[in-house]
Formats: sequence, structure tokens, C-alpha cells
Amino acid sequence: MLNLLYIFATGALLLLSFLMISRVQQSNRRANNWFSVFLFCTFCVFLDDCFVILALEDQVSFLLDLLNIPLFALAPALYLSVSCFTYPSKKFLRIEILHFLPVLMYILFPILVLSLFDLKTIEHYLEDFGAWLGLFLVSFMFLQIGIYTILSLLKIHRHQKNIRLFVSSTDQIDLSWLQYFLYGVASLVLLWLGEYVIPHLSDYVYAGYFLGVYYLAYFVLRQKEIFPFTAHQTQEIIEVMEEIKATEEKRNALFPHIDLKSEIVRLNELMQSQKPYLDNELNLPKLAQHFERSNHELSFILNDGLHENFYEFVNRYRVEESKRLLLDSQYRHLNMLGIAFEAGFNSKTAFNTAFKKMTGKTPSEYRKSG
Repeated sequence: MLNLLYIFATGALLLLSFLMISRVQQSNRRANNWFSVFLFCTFCVFLDDCFVILALEDQVSFLLDLLNIPLFALAPALYLSVSCFTYPSKKFLRIEILHFLPVLMYILFPILVLSLFDLKTIEHYLEDFGAWLGLFLVSFMFLQIGIYTILSLLKIHRHQKNIRLFVSSTDQIDLSWLQYFLYGVASLVLLWLGEYVIPHLSDYVYAGYFLGVYYLAYFVLRQKEIFPFTAHQTQEIIEVMEEIKATEEKRNALFPHIDLKSEIVRLNELMQSQKPYLDNELNLPKLAQHFERSNHELSFILNDGLHENFYEFVNRYRVEESKRLLLDSQYRHLNMLGIAFEAGFNSKTAFNTAFKKMTGKTPSEYRKSG
């Protein structure tokens, strides 16, 4: 039964890899192209095991050797996908070809050996060192997956901080689904390692693969565009992300014409009079347009004048609005989700999280206390 789950998961990986390439929704295009490469490489690795499960390895022995090649490409492809997800307009750099150097070495090494030695000599060395070579390749593969998984998680963690500079709601673009998937990959790799010590663990690994593939399919097909900006806005967002890393003195030097105190007063007046925070898709470019300042200038006013990022600033107003609504008898008929939408939040989870962080109470507790 679990073998069948594994075979179904293999077919699903192939289908999902093609869906990522041909999906009608063109969001996060570069990231999804790399993700498709990752999925196809994973499919090849799974297909290898499917032939073993079906006892067909003798009939397709040459094909099995070819299916081992993508094994060393799947982790770099996943990492490059994460890089594109987490950085606006990420382009492939020539130096990044080095990520696939192990794949090239895996292909060229047998060719080099065949050109230098005859078959009898090669067979002799394989008898003596074949087991050690196999152990080295497996160890290298596990090490490679481990390193790239850690690097990918670090990029996602940095991304989750960066997006708060320009969006007011992170729920659907913080890549938490991909973060949890990477945790799952790490867990399955540990189980895979455990197979060498405890053979019956393969049953759990097969079930884990099946669940992981369908979990992944659900989220990758529902993903939203992470950077839904024009080319000019995207470039400014990149520059805002870079400016935050600079020292306060350098940032002040970039905006000598801005009087922070007067701009803060003007910004607060705008928020109170026009209430742009009620737009649940409000982002930095939208508010900058309302405020008649560039993205750079607004970001500088928020981070250096108010010492808040965009996310904190907007949600502070939303929490204040929701506090008013929760105590207003005219809104008693609304449940917590209704209050959240009225105040500008786009989900109950985001509402509860922000409200509890800023007031120390849940929305329900606050309504009862009033």
C-alpha cells in the first residue's frame, strides 16, 4: 500500500513540475521556473526508486544511471528558486553555474575514467573501492541537501523581515509554506538516513513523501505574487531594502531636504483624515503616492522618524481602529472576522496577532473588558 503511495507521489511530482512551467497565473515566474527544475529533478530521483519497487531495475539499468544525475541538481535548484522568491527581479548570474558543478563532475568523472583505464582495471578498482565511492557520493548528497536547506531557510527568514518594509499584510507572501516544506525536507532526509540503520523506516519515508508532495501542490498552486509592483517601484523597493542596511548617518545624508518632525505630523494627519489603512492591500508604493513622497522618502520617515517599519506603522492604526469598533455598540453584531475586515486587516489570524502584540489582550478579551 505504501509503495503505491510512493508511485502516486512520483507521478504527482512530474505533473506539478509541468504545471509550474505552464501555469496560467504568471506570478513569481522566475522562482517557479527554478521550482519546476527542482520538482523534475526530484521526480527523476523518485522514478529511480519506483523501478526498484517494481523490480524493473535489471531491465532499465542504463536508465537508472542517468536518473542519478539530477540527484545533485535538486538542492541547488531549490535554493535558486528561494533566491528568486525572496528578492525582487532576481536574475541568474553566470557565477551561479558553480552551483551545478557537482552535476558536471558526476557526468565527466566516468568519461574521464573510461578514457584513462581499460574495463578490467576499472572493474578491479570498483571491487576494491566501489563501496567507498558509493558511500562518498551518498554522504556528499546528504551534505549538499543539508547546506542548501539551511541557506534557503536563512533567505526566507531575511525575506520575512524585509517584506515588513513595504507591505501591511504578510500572510500570503511570507513564504511560511515554503519554510515548513524545507523543515519537512530536513525531516525526510533524516528519515532517509535512518533507513540505512533501521530498514523498516522506509514505510514512514514513503508516507512522508506522499503527504509532502500534496502539501506542496496545494500551496504552490495558490501562491500570490510576492512583489506586485511596476518595474520602477520594484527597483525602488530593492533600494529601500539596501538603504535599511546603511548606517543612520548615511541615510540622513541621502535625505537632507526632509524635516522629519513636520513630515511625521503631515503623515499622521493623512492617516487620520483619509484612513488609507482601511485598504487591506495597502503597500509602501500606494501610501507613498497618497503622501506625495517617493518610496525612499516615506521609508526613511517611517524607519528613522518613527522607528517603525511600514508593517508596524499601518497595523498600529488598524489596531486603534479595531479597538474603537470593538467598543462601539453599532458594531456589536460583527464577529471578530467582521471587525478585522472593517479595520483593514485581511485575515483573522493577522488581526489577532497584531492586536495581542500591541494591547496584550485578544480582541475578544478587549471587547469583554469594555
